[in-house]
Amino acid sequence: NVVHSFSTGLIRIPDRHPGQEEIILIGSGTYVSIYGVDGILTAHHVAKELDQGSSLGVFCVPQEHRIDVPLNCIEVIEIARGVVESEGPDLSFIRLPPAFVSEIKAYKLFFNLSRHREKMLNNPLRRHDGVWFICGVPDELTTEENSQREPGRIKSFHSVCGMVAPNRE
Repeated sequence: NVVHSFSTGLIRIPDRHPGQEEIILIGSGTYVSIYGVDGILTAHHVAKELDQGSSLGVFCVPQEHRIDVPLNCIEVIEIARGVVESEGPDLSFIRLPPAFVSEIKAYKLFFNLSRHREKMLNNPLRRHDGVWFICGVPDELTTEENSQREPGRIKSFHSVCGMVAPNRE
């Protein structure tokens, strides 16, 4: 349950009239903070799915809700991109504006990367050390149902989290 406190699904919401958007699940990410800057760590191929004329939607609670950040309020920072896409690295940071961070922090936690930076850079965990988890929001689990708050249908996204054993660093 603690791991879920840091994770989120990411949705692209095209700018249209309310109730007429076709929201699209684009991936998942982890809420992080580094030296006082808050955002979402995600795959670069996920961050590339955001385009002008849309907003970024995030998950915070299991109940029906909507938190979306206009694209002109965020900054996507490419961290690492490999030459061969399937081999990685594939990492970006989505910097969130403080007004939205405070709304998200009412429900979610931001993992403090700066607190663990030196330890991880100087003595990183090996793949056989500790317990590893992966969280995500597979599109195969997306459902449509009636809204509890207003007339119409909504999309429901379901996250999963499981223990994994990495086979390489």
